Amino acid sequence: MLAFKFGNLPVRLMIVGTMAMWFATVLEAEATMKAIVIYEYGGPDVLKLEDVPVPEPKDDEMRIKVAAAGVNAFDGVLRSGQYAKVFKMKLPWIPGYDISGTVEKLGSKISRFKLGDAVFAHISIPSGGGYAEHALAKENQVAPKPATIGFADAAGVPSVALTAW
Repeated sequence: MLAFKFGNLPVRLMIVGTMAMWFATVLEAEATMKAIVIYEYGGPDVLKLEDVPVPEPKDDEMRIKVAAAGVNAFDGVLRSGQYAKVFKMKLPWIPGYDISGTVEKLGSKISRFKLGDAVFAHISIPSGGGYAEHALAKENQVAPKPATIGFADAAGVPSVALTAW
């Protein structure tokens, strides 16, 4: 331990303070992700790639590390704002509602899935969030990904299956 002083402050406190600031910076950097965000309705030019906070699941949600996101014809209609009132969408909004990936964090009320499970999901449209590195989904929006298909194929299933059903 260093016992000398710099001015009135012990050097050890300055080192601890510097390390605390470094750890805070590292933690802050880890708490962001890349996502496509829209701040206004319109054409493809309203899609913005940004760093946003990694979402934290509520008790009835799970966080999924997104491996793939489905892109559907309806995505452009949603982005235009044509159904904003119908779906009660609020801006800013991260589009994407068909995803596949791995369960990364569980809310306390999640019982059918465990960390590391490969899944695919149909997230509610107002929630969105699929065009991001991490997304939240409720347990009833998620199903185990079949081992016989890859993540990209699994992300293409939810809306198409729902339409067929």
